[in-house]
Amino acid sequence: MWPSVTLYYGATQSVLRWIGSTHRRFKQFVGNRVADILESTKVAQWRWLPSADNVADDATRSRFSVDLSEESPWLNGPAFLSRPAASWPGSAPSDEANADDEEEMPSELVLIGASETFILIQRFSSYRRLLRTAAWVLRFTRRCRGQRDELENYGLTAAECEDAENLLIRKAQHEAFPDEMRAAESRLEVARRTDICGLAPYLDGNGVLRAYGRIDTALCIPYSAKRPVILSHRHSLTEMVVRDQLPSEPVRKRSLGTNGAVREEVAAPHGEGSGAERARPGEFPDRGGEH
Repeated sequence: MWPSVTLYYGATQSVLRWIGSTHRRFKQFVGNRVADILESTKVAQWRWLPSADNVADDATRSRFSVDLSEESPWLNGPAFLSRPAASWPGSAPSDEANADDEEEMPSELVLIGASETFILIQRFSSYRRLLRTAAWVLRFTRRCRGQRDELENYGLTAAECEDAENLLIRKAQHEAFPDEMRAAESRLEVARRTDICGLAPYLDGNGVLRAYGRIDTALCIPYSAKRPVILSHRHSLTEMVVRDQLPSEPVRKRSLGTNGAVREEVAAPHGEGSGAERARPGEFPDRGGEH
């Protein structure tokens, strides 16, 4: 008569934990052996056997002789086998972690703070090159997350460039106005002692710090001019934006026009020192309607 249930006993709890484990973080040898065991058995078939009942150890224990009589446990098996199955020793393997188990690969967790600082703005001298580099990096990160758009097969899109520009502006604003950005993000009033308090700063839908203007009701003026981006005149991004936006006029003729052109879309406190004398052709992109 074939047995209806087959049980396997092991005297080492570490081995039983490996068999019952669900994480499979083992060194190669242990992982291979556990895989071999589970190919022909199930976890529920394994039980733990106390050393006192493990007759298989009789041959390895320090004894002068081993009982090999007809009644010996070595030949007949442990005594508990003659009792009802409910009284048999042992429990099923568990998945409890054991920090002292050298055969398990330790799980390592690395925590990093989320940051948008993935490009050093100071290493670029051209705003357009900086913008395109940031856009390509953002596309790469989206593809790493499995996000892909058919339009991405034809070069950078306008939306990608806009996302990159907003990210660069946020980075520059966090570096130049950390306290003001935290206050705006928490919907708190910006301290009056700050340079930008008089600009009535607020965050738009893209998390960009903008200034309220006095021409909100004007219909013929774009949103970027009504609510200009706030940048520090000391930040390198502001200098690049200035150089990229101004027309190619002789230096001696564009001193007064510099601040007027830049302030249409960028509010830079003390903007007279924003490096306009080194400006070159270009135009700061218009982001259109309100966000």
